Amino acid sequence: MTHCLYNLFIRNLFSFKGRASRKEYIARFITAVVILFILKLNSEYKNPNDNWFFIITLGLFAILAWISIFQYFALAVRRLHDLNASGWYVLISFIPFGQLLILWLMFKKGTDGPNKYGTSSDNYNERDTSLKYNLLVFGVIIALILLIDSRITTLHENQKYSLLATKLATEYYKRKDYDNALENFDLAIDFTPEDTSLYMAKGDVLLKLHRYDEALIEFDHVIKEDNSFYKAHANKGMLLVLLNNHQDAIVSLNKALALEPNNKNNFLLYAAKAKAFAHLGQNQEAIASAKKSISLNKNPINYKIQGTMFGLLKDYQKAIDSYNKAIELKPDHIETYVNKLCPLLKLERYQEIVETADKILELDPKNQKAINAKKQALMQLKKS
Repeated sequence: MTHCLYNLFIRNLFSFKGRASRKEYIARFITAVVILFILKLNSEYKNPNDNWFFIITLGLFAILAWISIFQYFALAVRRLHDLNASGWYVLISFIPFGQLLILWLMFKKGTDGPNKYGTSSDNYNERDTSLKYNLLVFGVIIALILLIDSRITTLHENQKYSLLATKLATEYYKRKDYDNALENFDLAIDFTPEDTSLYMAKGDVLLKLHRYDEALIEFDHVIKEDNSFYKAHANKGMLLVLLNNHQDAIVSLNKALALEPNNKNNFLLYAAKAKAFAHLGQNQEAIASAKKSISLNKNPINYKIQGTMFGLLKDYQKAIDSYNKAIELKPDHIETYVNKLCPLLKLERYQEIVETADKILELDPKNQKAINAKKQALMQLKKS
């Protein structure tokens, strides 16, 4: 069988000398057509999504396609020689209706015995030139090619449906319809389970739905598949802060920062680290992280965190200064005003407490903390 395969597909592959039988011509011609068809089918697949099976297969078929194109001219010339005709007639195939030459080359029997181009191309072992035997070998090869093509087609279809489901999920996410977004991301994962970005997106949706334990599972899955995925470590770290798992949160946040130390979103990670350190009682580390976050992005949340850290360290003036900077950036953030009341009370600055409480009550007339603080401050001002 090996000798038969050699005769059908390898022997005299690029040679213009000698003769080629009908069986050899038909086998190689049909194989070339099938290979070119599969290559065309694959080239229409615009988004392989780093699917290595697809990339490697496409590369192999591209190489085979070029080999098939180049060897065809040598094959056609030798087939003409088998008919005792000049190889230059192959140029006829480039003119209108010249392709009919191809059909003639397929079915026309070659000259018996030697001609001016050499001896008969079928003068090797009779078993290897048996039409049934060659058809069997050829059929097996075509079956393998079609099997590969079927696999690629399945990948194409799955990717197409996955992209459609992902687009729908993204649109639902933009509309804040998180239940439908989750359903479509699940559907996309069913079609392309190897795509880690889908698990990442699903985790983000679960965060919006406050299903934190499930979101953590998705981020862990992404990290297991790709430990260098920055966003997975970052999201996991910030989620662990929400879940009060502060020690593990710091580990995940540090991993993300190590992966992409210049990422523009790192100020969020340092802010999350500041919260985690604060809950662990590591106030100096918390302040350092808050300051780093502020240096990257002057965000009111970072100043608020820093104010909380200074309050824990009993540096009340610095706490007030930090809260004031947060208020400058976001003057309608009630929580910052509420936090500011504590260091003002510690420093007994009652007039400022009244002013701060009035601002809170403008934003939230029923805020009990502001009502109580104002009442207490007014009492102290009356005493003085």
